[in-house]
Amino acid sequence: MQSFRRAALRAACSSQRAMAVPRQQVASFAIQISKQNLRPTTSFLLARAFSRSAPVAEEAPGSVQAKVETVRKGHTVFIGNMSYDATETHLHEAFSKYGDILSITIPRDGRGSARGFGFVNFQDEAAVEAAVEGANQSFWHGRRILVQPRRQTEEQRAKPAGRPESTPSNYLYIGNIPYETSDADLNALFNELEGLTAVRVAIDRNTGWPRGFAHADFESVEAATAAMEKINTRQMGARVLRADYTTQNTPKKGSRSSSSSSSAAPAEDSEASF
Repeated sequence: MQSFRRAALRAACSSQRAMAVPRQQVASFAIQISKQNLRPTTSFLLARAFSRSAPVAEEAPGSVQAKVETVRKGHTVFIGNMSYDATETHLHEAFSKYGDILSITIPRDGRGSARGFGFVNFQDEAAVEAAVEGANQSFWHGRRILVQPRRQTEEQRAKPAGRPESTPSNYLYIGNIPYETSDADLNALFNELEGLTAVRVAIDRNTGWPRGFAHADFESVEAATAAMEKINTRQMGARVLRADYTTQNTPKKGSRSSSSSSSAAPAEDSEASF
C-alpha cells in the first residue's frame, strides 16, 4: 500500500512539472514577440523623424543666400484665401501666364499642412500688375482668392512721420521674419552679423515655427548699428526684414533660452536661443 502511495505521489509531481513547463515557454514566447514588435516600430519613428530634419540640416548657407538674392531681385504678389489643397505646381500653372516666375512659396505649419496663402515672385513689375488685374477676387479651386502686390520700397521702410527716434543701444528687435523660416535660414542671417552675443527667436509652441520676430544682443552700440543697417536691406522669403534699437529683452517665464534651467511647462509663445 505504501509503495502504491509513493508511486501515485511521484506521478502527480511529474504531471505538475510537465504542465508548468509549457506555461513558462508560452510566457517567454509572448515577451519575445512583444519586444520584436517594438523594435521595428521604434526604428521607423526614428527614421521618419530624421528624414524630416535632414533636409534642413543639410541645406547649405550658400543656397539659402542664393534664394534670398533671387527673391530680392523680383517682384512678389500675395495670394490669400487659397485652398489648402493647392500646391506650388497649381500656382505655377495659374500665374505663369502673367510673366516669368522666379519662385513660389506656400507657407506650411509644423505638420506640413498649407496655411491657406502663398507668394509668387515674378521677374518684373509688369507681371505683378497683370496678375493683380487678372486674378484678384477671382474664383480658383473653389475659393475667391485675394491677389495683391507684396513689396516694400525704401520710402515704406522709412520710419513713419512723427515717430520718435529710437535710442541707440546694444540690443535690436528684428521683425517681419517669415513664419516658414527654417533654422538654416536663421543661421545664415545671424552668422553674417559681427559682434553678436545672443539671439532669441520667438517660437509658437503649437507649431514650432517662428512667430515673426527676434531679439539680438551685441557687444557694443556700434556693432548693433552696423547689424541694423545690414538687416534692413535684407529680404527673407517674400518679406523685407525690419530691425530697430530696443531695450534689453528678458525672456518670458517659461520661455526656452540658454540661460534658463526651469523645468516648468513652456508658455504658449516661447523663445529659442541660437
